[in-house]
Amino acid sequence: MFGMIKTFGRKVRKKILIAEDDPTMRKLMELQLVRQGYDVTAVEDGRQALLLLQQEKFDLVISDIIMPFVSGLELLNSMRKAKNDIAIILCSSLKSENAVSKAFEIGANGFIPKPYSSQDMLSEVELILNRVEQRKAAI
Repeated sequence: MFGMIKTFGRKVRKKILIAEDDPTMRKLMELQLVRQGYDVTAVEDGRQALLLLQQEKFDLVISDIIMPFVSGLELLNSMRKAKNDIAIILCSSLKSENAVSKAFEIGANGFIPKPYSSQDMLSEVELILNRVEQRKAAI
């Protein structure tokens, strides 16, 4: 099952933070991830995401790029400046290669173009979380 990792014989649910200003998209993403077994917290902007990142530990952040108050790129930049190495996937309907390349330069782990299928999103989430687990196992 997605969303679970085995730690010393017990399964642990992965925690995902979603930052998405579109309420329909936010709820849809949340429902899709919860169905796969993830522990999901969803907020409507990058400012709320930054506050939560100071209070809780997450395994992955999924953030829209264009949001009020704090954009996805600003959220990513703040996380990396704070030496926060939580994996982050940015998503956007922006067609600009510049925005995508900027995201990866700053330290994004993945990118999902909008619109996307639920399978595309779930595959990207699983891919990034598996990479994180492999990196941790190698240390």
